[in-house]
Amino acid sequence: MSVLVMAACAYVPSSAHTHGCLRAAPRATALLMAALPERVAEVLPSSVLADEAVVPLWRALRAVYPSEEAAVAAARRNSAVLMPYMNTPEKIRGSWGVVQELCGDDALDIITRNPGVLGCDPDALAQANADQVRSAANVANVFETVLGPARRFLQSLPGWDETR
Repeated sequence: MSVLVMAACAYVPSSAHTHGCLRAAPRATALLMAALPERVAEVLPSSVLADEAVVPLWRALRAVYPSEEAAVAAARRNSAVLMPYMNTPEKIRGSWGVVQELCGDDALDIITRNPGVLGCDPDALAQANADQVRSAANVANVFETVLGPARRFLQSLPGWDETR
């Protein structure tokens, strides 16, 4: 798997995922939002908040990080890992296992800098080597450092989520 493909998995702006999704009833959305930390819910499009599959994704993501704070930071860094139409809890668990196997003690640093690696197909990720996974984390980190503030500013503007 190429470094750029893994880095592309790592950096997908949240607003790119709002098209073509149905909205759930406000009560259902409120119940789902109650299962997510507020700082996670605020970066997810309403179409994702309306999908009950986001809760198992959050639980799987939370399970691989040492604290809820670290998992929230990962979700805010790359909300694509919580997009039910892009990811599954099995991918998160499987990718985490592969990163641990490939990178050993660096695994937590890798998923902290590049949470998107947790959205990779574990079988495809297993074909990479540790240097490729580390390089992808470095590329994702550069993207977040350079483009992250602009993305967060745009998402803070009214209307960033056209389904709301």
